[in-house]
Amino acid sequence: TNIMTYEAFNGTGMKVTVETTRAADGTRSSWGYTTMFDGKEYPVTGRNGTDTAIVRVVSPKINEIIYKQGDRIVQFLVNVLSADNQTIEVSYYTTNQQTGVTAETHATYEKQQ
Repeated sequence: TNIMTYEAFNGTGMKVTVETTRAADGTRSSWGYTTMFDGKEYPVTGRNGTDTAIVRVVSPKINEIIYKQGDRIVQFLVNVLSADNQTIEVSYYTTNQQTGVTAETHATYEKQQ
């Protein structure tokens, strides 16, 4: 499971925290970052293989996120917020560093009250 928490940060930015529990063994982890939605790199803490996050607003309901380790892109995401602001559809593009093959996966996250 992934529980993503979004909090206002420094006026126009956002603090993102992700709490993950692996189904296979119940291992829990937490990672996150802050962003000002300006396309600049910001440090990521707690996520193995990722140093920085870059968030760019495409439209009021769509943003793109790039996760990097050093100069290498490790994952690219497209987040689409629903018309009623209750769900986020996420497309994940992850490239295997050994094979160079990019896999695409999708997830839907529902707003919790």
